[in-house]
Amino acid sequence: MRSNISIFATFDVASFEKSSQTMQRRMRGAAKNLQSVGRNLSLSITAPIIAGLGLAAKEFADFDQTMQTLKAVTPDLNENNFLVLSELAKELGISTRFTADEVGNLMVNYSKLGFSSYEINEITKSTLMLANATGSDLAEAATVAGGTLRGFGLEATEMERVTNVMAMAFTNSALDLEKWKVSVSKVAPIANVLGISIEEVAAMFGVLADANVEASIIGTSMRKIFLDLASSGMSYEEAMARIGASSVDLAEK
Repeated sequence: MRSNISIFATFDVASFEKSSQTMQRRMRGAAKNLQSVGRNLSLSITAPIIAGLGLAAKEFADFDQTMQTLKAVTPDLNENNFLVLSELAKELGISTRFTADEVGNLMVNYSKLGFSSYEINEITKSTLMLANATGSDLAEAATVAGGTLRGFGLEATEMERVTNVMAMAFTNSALDLEKWKVSVSKVAPIANVLGISIEEVAAMFGVLADANVEASIIGTSMRKIFLDLASSGMSYEEAMARIGASSVDLAEK
């Protein structure tokens, strides 16, 4: 493992593992509350209310243009799917701080990232929750959440899990959306191959971020650790033992 495990050289391994496990429990415990929020995000918005409120003329024109763009960039978007996504955008445009046009643009961004109309329908609401929790714009939230979902090899139906984990990691540590984006792009694919869950990775990120380790170092070094695990057949527990014996300075990164 040599310098590849040096990111943890100055950590007490037992303490690191305990902190990671504690953070995982926090995320899992709070996930139920976040899921409840997601389910109730638009339950109070009924079709008659939506029809009664409608959209202002200018907003409707912008929204209509956005949805036409969605049609043009989404290969599998048939008329039925188009109506489903249109109604979802309108509903969320009333029940959240985002406008229907902003939601529509989120859908366009997801289509450009390669998501199907079915997947877009599955992941849009959870992405809005993430953007709201982090104060980020929808385009940034879509790029990061979508990349995380793909990186861990998860289905669109798992997006709520992904956004819950991210939101809880940001709440319980020094992580934020930008730090997550920098770190996770380097780590997620190999973690997926090794069967290391997003919850485990998020907990590791959080502990290291709290220790003021830079996001780029977290991502690059953890990727090297995971690559070594993949090539050597070493278990995670064995790697932790090796990490504890490492004495390579982080400056070498």
